[in-house]
Amino acid sequence: MIGQYSTPEDVLTYYGINFRRGGKELSFFCPFHVDKTSSASMNVNTGLWYCHSCGAKGNIFIFMARQEGITVEEAQELVYAPAFILSELKADIDRDLITAEPVVIKESSLPGFAKMYFLNRGFSMRTILGYGVTYDAETDRAIMRVADRDGKVAGAIGRSMNVRDKPKYLFSEGLQKKRFLFGHAQAVHMCRRLDVSKVVIVEGPLDALKSFQYRTPAVALMGALLSEAQVSLLASDFDYVLIAADVDPAGRELESQAVKVLEPVYGNRIRILPLPEKDLCDCSREEFSHALRSSYSPLVFDIDRQLGGSDEVRGL
Repeated sequence: MIGQYSTPEDVLTYYGINFRRGGKELSFFCPFHVDKTSSASMNVNTGLWYCHSCGAKGNIFIFMARQEGITVEEAQELVYAPAFILSELKADIDRDLITAEPVVIKESSLPGFAKMYFLNRGFSMRTILGYGVTYDAETDRAIMRVADRDGKVAGAIGRSMNVRDKPKYLFSEGLQKKRFLFGHAQAVHMCRRLDVSKVVIVEGPLDALKSFQYRTPAVALMGALLSEAQVSLLASDFDYVLIAADVDPAGRELESQAVKVLEPVYGNRIRILPLPEKDLCDCSREEFSHALRSSYSPLVFDIDRQLGGSDEVRGL
């Protein structure tokens, strides 16, 4: 929902509208007429807006409706996720990341329904913009770039937005998935900005986006297991690693394998995030924060179990 996940600043930014903030008001060039004097303003708390030149005004839904060329009722229905969208999202989990099929990218800006897909899953427009998510009409997929730590693009991921489309992920031809970490450059930048040196390892790109939105650096694997090359990438930039695998058999297998390959490098600087019964990208901020506070050392946990101690070793 716009009101819960995004701010008026997010909305203006997403539609490519530059603005200046003065107190509680955002001033910008009105997009609904030829404006040369920044005639429009929007309240940062309510989203109510008004153009002092052409007289256009309304709430955030009216603004979106005019931008998208739809009715206000349609804008409200899209924002609040109608049943036919929710029925697809409930069955949607970030799995089946590996496929040999290439994605041919002829990208463009996200259409309205694609924006609503991400909004309905709790992503803010600022997060989508931060990762440069675009759209490929031929494959009907959201496009997310794969880059090295310096932001040099090596390929792209095409993510289906319809549960009926298989496979869920397509990768650009020639992309060596085991040699990259999705979101690496963003994670390095956020660590510098927050003055931290820890990163969360997640399974899917959307998990990385959601962790980023919750101000926690994260990188996503693009395969079922963690490769030696990816361990080297992690060791070069991050002092601590946290593993947030999906709560299913495949996630448990990844968690176990990751601990084994990371332990020789990180020792006791590895933590496990006990996620609730859902993927990270579907966790609320509170659920994710609780998992961070409850993280535990897998090495201490394993020793404790061997000694007959508690199966719940948390917050060590």
